[in-house]
Amino acid sequence: AAARIFTFLEVVALTPCLAQLRSSGLALECLQLVTGPLCDACVRDMCRVCGAVTATLTVLRSLGALIAAQLGDPGVFWQAENCLKFLENVTFMNAQNQLLLADVPTDVPCLLHLVASTRDLEKASEACEPLLRGSTARAVLHGALKVLLNFTENHDVACTLVAKHGGLPIICSLLCLKAGDTYDTQVLTMSLLANLCEHNGDNRALLGNTSVDGTRLLIPAVVDIFVKQTGGNCGGEGDGSCCQLTEPSSASEAPKEQKVCASYAALLLGCLVNDNAANGAAALAVLPGHSFAALVDTLEYFISFQMKAGIFVEETRASYHGVLRALGGNTELLER
Repeated sequence: AAARIFTFLEVVALTPCLAQLRSSGLALECLQLVTGPLCDACVRDMCRVCGAVTATLTVLRSLGALIAAQLGDPGVFWQAENCLKFLENVTFMNAQNQLLLADVPTDVPCLLHLVASTRDLEKASEACEPLLRGSTARAVLHGALKVLLNFTENHDVACTLVAKHGGLPIICSLLCLKAGDTYDTQVLTMSLLANLCEHNGDNRALLGNTSVDGTRLLIPAVVDIFVKQTGGNCGGEGDGSCCQLTEPSSASEAPKEQKVCASYAALLLGCLVNDNAANGAAALAVLPGHSFAALVDTLEYFISFQMKAGIFVEETRASYHGVLRALGGNTELLER
């Protein structure tokens, strides 16, 4: 750890004000290394104190303008991806670094513009140059979503800012992307939307009336994802039995991608209907059997898997508890 911090300090010394991050791939790579998942929280604080976070946000704003212009230089995307990975690291469970995004009026719009620009590139991927097709733009899109996820985690001011700058329809539109592998995009998008409305009643109401593609509203679209990921055979009985996912017998039975995607869809729907009668009615109108039972079954499976696998995050307990309660489910699983 000491060696990594020393490397970090050398990078700071060799890169005045870190303003040269745009042209210094080495600096970005080192910043990512020292702020990774295993680093001590003080390293992330050091990045803020020395100006690295602010400088990286400045660089990202200039890169965002280039990407919005749809310039074909893959290096721009690579630099933006590296900036976003660093920002994802330093904003993870660090409230003070998250607040830096709220302090500068242009930072949240910059992230949202990145999402919109890379979304448009994904939609037009067949017409893009080969180097832009697939993973390049998508990596930047996912990076921006991960930073926004950290920013909006239990942060009401952040959730309000995203809505204020027109972020809700932009984020909802990602659920319609068809190019490439959509699994990661859907999971990240539904996770972010859940953050945005879990504790924010205004966003909950706005999302209930937000379209994903100009015609379909968000709630029917998320129910459609849920039904497709659970096999498309739900409905009719009203007890959720057709959609029920078998409880894992051991930690080694990892849920398939479809089950994970269905679980995040159920989580988002639970957040949307919580304390919002209109959203609840809209969801029940299109859910299998006009019941929340299938959503409860799916969430209970997902929670059980995480607990048995030893990957349950304690900070999510209250969120799951609130969602299950909103769906009329049993919360005993979370009280063990």
